[in-house]
Amino acid sequence: MLNTTRIRTMTRMAIYEEREGAEDMKVNEYFMPDYLISKAAGSFVAYTIAFALCVAAYWMYHFEDILTTVYSGKMNEVIAAFLGRYIRYLIPYLILTLAVYAVRYLMTERKLARYRNMIRSLEDSYEEDEA
Repeated sequence: MLNTTRIRTMTRMAIYEEREGAEDMKVNEYFMPDYLISKAAGSFVAYTIAFALCVAAYWMYHFEDILTTVYSGKMNEVIAAFLGRYIRYLIPYLILTLAVYAVRYLMTERKLARYRNMIRSLEDSYEEDEA
């Protein structure tokens, strides 16, 4: 005889495995600090590249002013200003990145806990049938 609760549970498990289970299993391979550090490192690299491209675009647009600054000897001030902006925007960006990925990690843990509970309930129902 068919057990409808088992069929529903197995169907929910299959849907989870097919849609987001593989990605959640990859996240679950990490401890939370390792996961956050890896994501923060990726965000740091992406931010640095984006900032460098923006600086390059600014310098190309204001090339004449940059040359004037170089010849007047105030280039250190300009570089210090750009580094100040870099750090001023980098810190909130990394904090936001860590917050977002911490929430994602915790949500993934909850989903995996529900999945494991479904597995346990199936195992328990099979044990009840065998007894």
